[in-house]
Amino acid sequence: MYGGNDGNPHTGIGVEVPKTLLSLPRARVDQATRLRLSAHEGFGYLLAQLLIQLKSPQAYQPIDGHRLEGIVVDLVSALIAHATDAGHTLPAESRQRVLAMHIRAFVKQHLHDPHLTLGAIASAHHISLSYLHRLFSEQGESITALIRRQRLGRVPGATWPTPHN
Repeated sequence: MYGGNDGNPHTGIGVEVPKTLLSLPRARVDQATRLRLSAHEGFGYLLAQLLIQLKSPQAYQPIDGHRLEGIVVDLVSALIAHATDAGHTLPAESRQRVLAMHIRAFVKQHLHDPHLTLGAIASAHHISLSYLHRLFSEQGESITALIRRQRLGRVPGATWPTPHN
């Protein structure tokens, strides 16, 4: 923890990812090492939240390690691509996984909104409704099931099975 320019203490979280695992040109990765990347918005926020969750390893099984590694690498790649304006260089699969994570975070943040509709979600992410459905069908859980599970998770005493992706 260190003090910032505003006098308030700051905390940090870090992750080491070998450059060879990142799906970006080496020059972009080198450029990103000179940037200050925020954990308060966008890809930085998603990455920080995931890393915080990973501090509780008992929630995961050993087989999950490989899957989680891919997600962390995708998010680090997306964060660097965004910070260096190189989003077009990410593989389509990485962009889709990161978009799905953004949508999950958006849904969680807007669960209280009675106007949270599939159309509103698609519009907020500049995608079509059919692409939204296709994106989540590839993730193994429909977008409507995600919303239902998230809303039921807020009801005291309610249980809803979580997907094992």
